[in-house]
Amino acid sequence: MPAGSCSGSLVGSFIGTPCIGSFLPTTWGWQISFPAICHLPCPGAAAVCSIQAPRNRWPGIEWEAQAMTTTTRHGVPLLDAAQRARMRPELSEVIEYRKSGLSLNWIVGCPLDCGYCVRHLFENFEMKVPRALMDDREAADLLTGHRYFRPHVTPIQLLNRATDPMLPRVKQHTLNMLKLLDTRGLTNHVLVITRWRIEPEDCAVLNSIKNLKVTVLVTHSGIDDPRVEPVDSSIAAQSLTTAFERADRYRVVLYWRPIVPGLNDSDEHLRRALALSHHAHATVFTGLFFKDQIRDYYRANGLPEPYPDGARRKVFPEELERRILEAAEGGRPGSPLITARSLTSTRVPRRSAA
Repeated sequence: MPAGSCSGSLVGSFIGTPCIGSFLPTTWGWQISFPAICHLPCPGAAAVCSIQAPRNRWPGIEWEAQAMTTTTRHGVPLLDAAQRARMRPELSEVIEYRKSGLSLNWIVGCPLDCGYCVRHLFENFEMKVPRALMDDREAADLLTGHRYFRPHVTPIQLLNRATDPMLPRVKQHTLNMLKLLDTRGLTNHVLVITRWRIEPEDCAVLNSIKNLKVTVLVTHSGIDDPRVEPVDSSIAAQSLTTAFERADRYRVVLYWRPIVPGLNDSDEHLRRALALSHHAHATVFTGLFFKDQIRDYYRANGLPEPYPDGARRKVFPEELERRILEAAEGGRPGSPLITARSLTSTRVPRRSAA
C-alpha cells in the first residue's frame, strides 16, 4: 500500500474519537488542527504504528495511527492477541470480586493521566487509548453468569478499574451495558464513577433505565497541580450540576476525592467542595490510595509526596477529617456528608434539584 493511502484511522487519545483525514478535535476546550492522514508506508493490516504530536505544539496529547482492526459493535477496538499478551493477567479478568460487590471491567485504557491512578498497580498507565476485552453483550453474560452474582441483590460497579466510563468512546458502552442489564429485569444497585463529561443526552439515557438502581458518582478533587491531576476539576463540577439537575430515576453523589494534605485541603478548597454538595443527593469524601507503585511514579516524575511511605489502605489523616466536619457544620452542606475509606453501595435518598 503506497504512502498516504493507508485505510487506517487516527485516534486522539484525549478524546478517543476515530477519524480519517484532517480534523479539528475539541480537547479541554481548545481547537486543534492536526493532519490526520497517515503518510507512512503501510506494511500490512496487522501493523500498528505510533505517531506523537510535537509536545511544544500540543503538550500531553498523543495520537496513534493504526490499521483497520476489529472493533466492538459500538466502536472501541478489541484487544488483539499481542496486546493481551503484554497485559498483566489481572486486567484480563473482566469480573473483579470486591467486598462491596462485583466490578465489571471489559474496557481498559485511559488518557486522563491522573498521577494517583490505580492503573499504576497493573502496569497499565501508559495505555492511553481505550481497548475492549470483549463485546458488551458477552460482558453482560459473564457478569450475570458469575458464581457470586445474585439477581436483584449483588451491587455492581461499571468500568471503575482501568478507564473512565464516560470518556467519549467509552460512554456508549457504559450506557449500552446499563440497557442490557435493565432489559433483563434486574433491580441491582449499579455504580458508575466518573470525572469526565456528563451531557444532557446522557442523563436522558440514565432516566430511561426502569429497573436498575443507578447511582452516578462524580469524582471531584479540586487539585490545582496539573502534574498530579491534569484534568480540570471544573469539568467534574459541571458534570455534577448537569447530572443532578436532570436526575429522575437515578441518583447523583459528589465523590470528593482524593483529599490530600498540602494539595487540596485549604479552607478555600473545602469551601468550594461543600458548595458543590448542594448539587448532589449525597457527598462522599475520602483520601489518597498511596500504594508503593503510585509512590514510585511520584518519585520518578518529581511529584510532591504527601506521605513518606506507601499504604495498604486509603490514607486520610484524622485532623483533616475533623476540619472537614467542622467546615460542614459551619457551612451547611447541601447533601448528607459521608466519610468512606472504601466505597460501598448504600441507599441514596431522593432529593430534589430545586
